[in-house]
Amino acid sequence: MSEKRLFGMVIPSGDVPPEENAQGRVPVEERRRQLARAGFSIVVDEGIAAVTTRNVCARAGAHLSVFHYCFTSKAELIDAMVELVLAVMVDGMAQIEVNDVSEFVHALWAIQAKEWRLTFGYYELMVFAARERNFAEASDAPTKPYLERYAAILEELAAREGKRWSIDPLEVARIVMSMSTGVGMTQILGVGPIPGEGPPPEHFEAFVGMLEGLMVPA
Repeated sequence: MSEKRLFGMVIPSGDVPPEENAQGRVPVEERRRQLARAGFSIVVDEGIAAVTTRNVCARAGAHLSVFHYCFTSKAELIDAMVELVLAVMVDGMAQIEVNDVSEFVHALWAIQAKEWRLTFGYYELMVFAARERNFAEASDAPTKPYLERYAAILEELAAREGKRWSIDPLEVARIVMSMSTGVGMTQILGVGPIPGEGPPPEHFEAFVGMLEGLMVPA
């Protein structure tokens, strides 16, 4: 079985026979994480429509009874997948070593360019999860920890330059996330350069300049 990685999270690719995953008594939370990882790997490889109970169990090397022990519904699995992926992405922010806002935004670009298939899987998962909730939770509640991590990094980077943000850093984080999502999707959909190839598009640099313009002397 091959593997992919999203930051430090191993994303299995290919089904695992149940006998190869015989681990005896495994804590239910660990089983839930295994199934969530398997579900996300299916999203990346085949799309959200392929995330069925049977396919997830086959990918995780678990019997169907394990799924029903861990989750009461597919919707609960989807929520666990969202929670897992966002938690990994929040932790992954700690791996980014940058000195200023421009470097931070370029680092985000580099991650998307390198891991564009995983990024696309993340977008697909989040849109599906929102639709499943009938957009009842249209706020940024699911991504709040990610936004807060962005905001903390942006505050620190501004302070290093003896500056502060002229608007709430959390709003700046939302702007950065919107930009990152937009640029990533235009690449993936073929509007921009081939994912993973070449420098950021010219409008990307214009965005960096606009973002820097939101900083004022502390």
